Amino acid sequence: MVRSPRTQRILLAGFAVLLAVSAVAFAATATAQLAWQERDAISVDATEYRFDGGDGPTVTVSVTLSNPTGAAVTVRPSAVVVYDGRVDEETELTVPRTARSPDGDRTIPAGGTATVTVVADVRQERVDRTAAAIESGDVLVSGTFRIEIGERSDYVDI
Repeated sequence: MVRSPRTQRILLAGFAVLLAVSAVAFAATATAQLAWQERDAISVDATEYRFDGGDGPTVTVSVTLSNPTGAAVTVRPSAVVVYDGRVDEETELTVPRTARSPDGDRTIPAGGTATVTVVADVRQERVDRTAAAIESGDVLVSGTFRIEIGERSDYVDI
């Protein structure tokens, strides 16, 4: 069947556009998949603690997150508890499930680093102990951050 040169150019242009769109979609999917496989490389480290002993005592923790993967990662704190010296129920300084981030969700670009602030309520009976632990540098933090890479989500530990 003989086609006109104009029809052939339109078909060729349509095929080229289809090929380009497929390549872009593949690249985006492949990048997210590779980043998902590297999700364990995302590091979460508590870097600074600050105590506020006002009416509703709180501990503010600055957490540095590093994303060495090839895709952007969205993070949010999901469970963070501050302890005095060791991770044990008797040494809990903050109330579990009160941790929140005034920063909200944070997106860390591929190969980037970000600092997230987490605030948790302090048990009223442990206000003095919390102040002393932070001043002496004996505090520990334990918990998880929820991470999202593309359409998938998981947790990383502090």
